[in-house]
Amino acid sequence: MTNATPPRLAEARADFWFVTQVVGCLWRDNRLWAALLGASFVARTALDWLVPTVDFHSRSTMSTFLGVGILLCAGFSAAWRSHSMWTGALAGITTVLIAAIISMVGATWLLLLFHDQGTWAAIQGSGGLAEVFTLPIMLVVPGACLGFIGGVFGCAVGMRARPVS
Repeated sequence: MTNATPPRLAEARADFWFVTQVVGCLWRDNRLWAALLGASFVARTALDWLVPTVDFHSRSTMSTFLGVGILLCAGFSAAWRSHSMWTGALAGITTVLIAAIISMVGATWLLLLFHDQGTWAAIQGSGGLAEVFTLPIMLVVPGACLGFIGGVFGCAVGMRARPVS
């Protein structure tokens, strides 16, 4: 009688180990950008709910430029380190997904802390809860595109900075 692991179980364990390593790497490489993007989502939500307005133009312009800048930087940073523009797109996707989780948790906390009539009216006036919980997820494709654009520049700068051998 042997204590050997069946091949299928060993393969499943190896696959699980590999996936955890990839997820851990993506987390470590993108957590700063994701925290910044997630914090910007939560700050915008708090501003919309706690300081209501009828003219959202300046708020949306500011939050859009901030999000674009963060995603470009995430892609640039990833591609500069890896010398591959495609890691920029992966960084954009990862950053958006982690930021979406941060945003949803933050919005839930805001809702738990501030749930009076005035806040509910402000929530309805600013797009409703559906927007708060779905918009961050809908940014995956734009996040990939912006991460890729940042990655193109990061890769180009990284190649110019490398010594010629």
